[in-house]
Amino acid sequence: DSKAEQAKVKKALQQKNVECARVYAENAIRKKNEGLNWLRMASRVDAVASKVQTAVTMKGVTKNMAQVTKALDKALSSMDLQKVSAVMDKFEQQVQNLDVHTVGRGWDDGGSGQGDRAVSVPGHGGLHELGHHAE
Repeated sequence: DSKAEQAKVKKALQQKNVECARVYAENAIRKKNEGLNWLRMASRVDAVASKVQTAVTMKGVTKNMAQVTKALDKALSSMDLQKVSAVMDKFEQQVQNLDVHTVGRGWDDGGSGQGDRAVSVPGHGGLHELGHHAE
């Protein structure tokens, strides 16, 4: 829309109609500012969505770690060495699977932290499985 208004400005100036050109120029500036405001709003919405997603992921990880702790308590209280060993092996495997992967240019921008970031954490199926394994 801004470019269309700019074309109208140019045409009005060619026709020596300065007053119309001024109105078209004001419209072009207003439309350009509207576009920039929408872009800023989209960026803010993306940032909030990212924070919410991170919070949801962390809540799930915290819940699953509580289940792992309960499973370890059960295995340790039984003093069954094989069961403790199996739970610990599974726990170590799940901890390795919980490595957080960064995607995008966020970590590749020289450390400024200004890039886009996405966090990926595997599902909780394996950790939930740990709770059943110790029983």
